[in-house]
Amino acid sequence: MKKLLGDPLFIRDARQSKKPGHGIFTELLIFIPVFFLILAVENIPIAVAYIIWLFTMDMNAMSSGNSFYFESSSFGIPDPITIFSLFITVLGAGIAVLYCRFIEERRLKSMGFRKSSCFTEYLLGGALGIIMISIPTVIGIVTGAYSISSGIPVFSIVILCLFGYVFQGMSEEIIFRGYLMTSMARKNSLFVSIILSSAVFSIIHFVNPGITPVAFLNLFLYGVVAAVLFIKRGSIWPACGMHTFWNFYQGNIFGINVSGTVKTGGTVFNATINRNLPDYLTGGIFGIEGSLYVTAVLIVFLLIFLFILPEKKNEQYVEPVPEEDFVEINDETEYNTTQQ
Repeated sequence: MKKLLGDPLFIRDARQSKKPGHGIFTELLIFIPVFFLILAVENIPIAVAYIIWLFTMDMNAMSSGNSFYFESSSFGIPDPITIFSLFITVLGAGIAVLYCRFIEERRLKSMGFRKSSCFTEYLLGGALGIIMISIPTVIGIVTGAYSISSGIPVFSIVILCLFGYVFQGMSEEIIFRGYLMTSMARKNSLFVSIILSSAVFSIIHFVNPGITPVAFLNLFLYGVVAAVLFIKRGSIWPACGMHTFWNFYQGNIFGINVSGTVKTGGTVFNATINRNLPDYLTGGIFGIEGSLYVTAVLIVFLLIFLFILPEKKNEQYVEPVPEEDFVEINDETEYNTTQQ
């Protein structure tokens, strides 16, 4: 595995933290309260906003007899709380960053926050995400698993959802790849860290509506693919871009449920499931992420990322280098070329 993934600079940076790493199970036990804190910080404001929204809508309906907001939702405009919940995920990312920075005493670079070509790396990931979700969608349409029709896009809603997914995609990558996977890899096998962090990523989606064994497998595979992309490029930004545009195109372009979250409005197209086919081909109410078409695409792209995707060499050490061959120069770890 080290021959395929090299020895990433951000993991070497994490290992140089003042706080030592822990065994794999200790890292998992530490992650549990951190994750529950993230859930609380994200969901409390969502619950409060939802109560306020319902109360406001009830007052409007009683005072004017106008139930426009409820009716418009049935015509496909997403509930504003759904959009708010996408933006609020930035709080979870903030907690993960604060934990790594002040509890583990890791530098931000160890989470994959690289200034070098961050925008182009994000766009690379975004393009990959669009391609990866478009392929199974087109296959599903061609094979009759889905029928496609024109949506009723409210472009202000579509743009809001795009920016919301920017935060949501970034948050999950920071939590599960930048924090959990990298923390595990400080003292444990990188391969095991990828597998277990991806397993945790799939487990936290277990309560999503319509989850199936195929959907669970695909979530795990997606976590592995995102981890390999992160490692090969040495930056968190491609994984963030891939995650954002995978979800955005799935939900607001193609009009397919995103991991069980209903996206019936603010969509450019509407994809309708063929109920005569089994869920392992359509994904059912979970969305196309629950289909074997996505399984095949994820496996293919995992192989592409492992064997074809070029490494960003200045973020990788392909061959392990003894610690004495490193020096600190301008806050960057570099080779001590005098000893080569």
